[in-house]
Amino acid sequence: MKKLPNRPVRNSSPFDAIRAADDHSSPQPFVIAEIGTAHGGDPVKARELIQAASEAGAHAAKFQIVIAGEIVHPEAGFIPLPGGKIDIFSAFKKSEQKADFYHRLKEICDENGVEFCASVFGSESLKIYEELKPRFIKLASPELNHYPLIAEINKTGLPVIASTGVSTAADINAAVTALHRPAALLHCVTTYPAPEKACNLRWIAEMSRLTGVPCGFSDHTEDAEAAPLTAIRWGASIIEKHITLDRRDGGLDDPFALPPQDFARMCRSIESASNTPFVELESELIHLLGAKRFRLLSGQPRRRRTAQEKKIYRTTNRSWVALNDLNKGDILKAEDCAMLRSERNKRPGLRPLSGDENSIEGRRVKKTVRKGDGIRLKDLYPVEN
Repeated sequence: MKKLPNRPVRNSSPFDAIRAADDHSSPQPFVIAEIGTAHGGDPVKARELIQAASEAGAHAAKFQIVIAGEIVHPEAGFIPLPGGKIDIFSAFKKSEQKADFYHRLKEICDENGVEFCASVFGSESLKIYEELKPRFIKLASPELNHYPLIAEINKTGLPVIASTGVSTAADINAAVTALHRPAALLHCVTTYPAPEKACNLRWIAEMSRLTGVPCGFSDHTEDAEAAPLTAIRWGASIIEKHITLDRRDGGLDDPFALPPQDFARMCRSIESASNTPFVELESELIHLLGAKRFRLLSGQPRRRRTAQEKKIYRTTNRSWVALNDLNKGDILKAEDCAMLRSERNKRPGLRPLSGDENSIEGRRVKKTVRKGDGIRLKDLYPVEN
């Protein structure tokens, strides 16, 4: 892949790119190429992915600063993914990189004229990210109720793009209230790949109206144009999509990510759509996709979660999990519990509420809790007055 000549990074942040639709045309969307951990820790492959994103027309390249212990317990077990079942803790562990690796990624992004950004999952990954002087923070959907992390993010003063995933409308509203600078929300379907019938893209406009926050779409469908363009029709100001050099590369997200030429086609279509009034864009989409498919993608202007999202709601989001075996009479200390994703094989614990992030520390254990299991209300004695 040829190296692009150096060009300056965009002077605007994604939030500057969001313009009011007073003329009834769609906003100029900010395109994020989700690289995640597809680089496999290889700086050469990382460079190729960044260059591919830049050449395709992405405005930003997004990564994940993974520290396994900030996400799941070592005994979280196996979960199904598009490439097959994996040991989720081991997979996250393999994705860990030293801080200087991300410094190098930032340099490569600067050289190729794309914004470097990343998701963070806890205090340590946030610290690594802060050192890179980012202009915004990405909050992945399972961290939407990670209030201790949100409190730390607030201290940075940085604006936040937050994905909403399996969250309910009440969860989304609570997160917007907790975040000091909620710059944008991303609607997404937590299925990989996501079926088009589950997209419900009219919710984007309604979510923006209800929260007062610009909204976009993190797309997990396999098609390059159908969902992103329909999302723009319904007011999406940001489009995030996975990119891969080859769907057979073996990364966790590679099976449904877009190869470079398809990502470039998506970017060209997004640029064209952004200059088209909404009514005309809808007409063009009905012509391109057919009325039935357009209606299927559009869905309803309300929060509508899939059966699968409802099923994994408690285990995907954060809850209090025992880091060690707990016995009756133990007093919970900070090193005994953490707010983690319980995933499919372990029971979830108490869900956090904004403002009571440390509420279970100091509580006395009533029932035995095995490490990796969630700590439930019935596992604790009532608070002593």
